Amino acid sequence: MHEQMTFYLNQIVEQNPLINCLTNKVTTNFQANALLAIGASPIMTDEPDASPLVSAQSQAIVINIGSPFNQDKMEAIELSIKAANDKQIPVIIDPVGVAALSNRLTYIEHLLSEYEIAAVCGNYSEIAALAGAKSNGKGVDGGNPEGEMTDHLLKVANLYQTVVVATGKTDYIANQTAVYAHQYGDALLGYVTGTGCVATTIVAAFISQAPTPADYLTAATLATGFYAWCGGRAVQLTTGPGDLPIHLLNQLYEHSVKANNKKTSDKELTNLTITQERMSSND
Repeated sequence: MHEQMTFYLNQIVEQNPLINCLTNKVTTNFQANALLAIGASPIMTDEPDASPLVSAQSQAIVINIGSPFNQDKMEAIELSIKAANDKQIPVIIDPVGVAALSNRLTYIEHLLSEYEIAAVCGNYSEIAALAGAKSNGKGVDGGNPEGEMTDHLLKVANLYQTVVVATGKTDYIANQTAVYAHQYGDALLGYVTGTGCVATTIVAAFISQAPTPADYLTAATLATGFYAWCGGRAVQLTTGPGDLPIHLLNQLYEHSVKANNKKTSDKELTNLTITQERMSSND
């Protein structure tokens, strides 16, 4: 796994992939800086006339339906996804708020049904909502108990033929046949808005470097593991949520761009482990 992680991190730094983010205005700056920190090139173009053109030139696009969620943004989203699908550019969706707002849930279900989506990344409540389960979602950051998450992930993955990521204390990553997990997250990350949105952009950067669509699960698994691991290290260095984003960005940079510049293997990453939870929906 260490060799795979190194491959993806080096590819991102060396290829400098363009990631177009049609995203949440609350967290735009945080997401852009996180992508820059790992060597990617962010662009936040969400106008209906410009975004499809930019998306067609990107290596991946992120669709985040956080504020604002209006007709102009929905038009830009669909035009951009069509442009990406036409060129087989991976699309990663962050279904912000679907556990609390039925109109957002309906819209995301439409996108997942109508288009080719490489991955959908959300918190427990959002993934549970997509699986048809009742949720205790609170705003955009509400959480659902972990107990049935593997079932929910496999259901969504099979229903929409996509990779599914559920972030929380334990991160779960699944395709139609397997579920992986790691426990590098920390509760303090939940006190900073946008940490989930950033996770989705990191997944997009990794997926942009996947050799084939069959590698999207591996890319998403490595991305979430790397991000959560950096988050855990950032928590150890911080005194509270105020300076956590600074330490998180520094850790992302330290173990990607800076490590690549040194042209040496980041041996600290050898301690990162990921477990396989399930092999099929029939287990």
